[in-house]
Amino acid sequence: MVDGRISVLAYTKLLIDEVDGKAWVLTIFAFLIALLDLLAETNVLPIRDREDFGKALVLLIFSPLITFLVVTMLRQLPFSSKSYAKWMRAIACIGVFLILNF
Repeated sequence: MVDGRISVLAYTKLLIDEVDGKAWVLTIFAFLIALLDLLAETNVLPIRDREDFGKALVLLIFSPLITFLVVTMLRQLPFSSKSYAKWMRAIACIGVFLILNF
């Protein structure tokens, strides 16, 4: 369990050392690439709701925060200390990003 007095920056630094944190950083890079694709209107990535620019932009902007919250909430579950749990969190993080945006 995470200590309630830890700062968000310190928690993020600890998160990046794990597999699920690396998956979260990967989704941030994918978010930046998708955002550039949306803003440049190159249509390289099949972003959901591309016709509705505002909705696509909001989904992209909030996806790093939502994936961070998913990983953080999954870390609080009782089975999070098991060896397979970090891989499940990484798959869930990438899955949430893909479901939100593609």
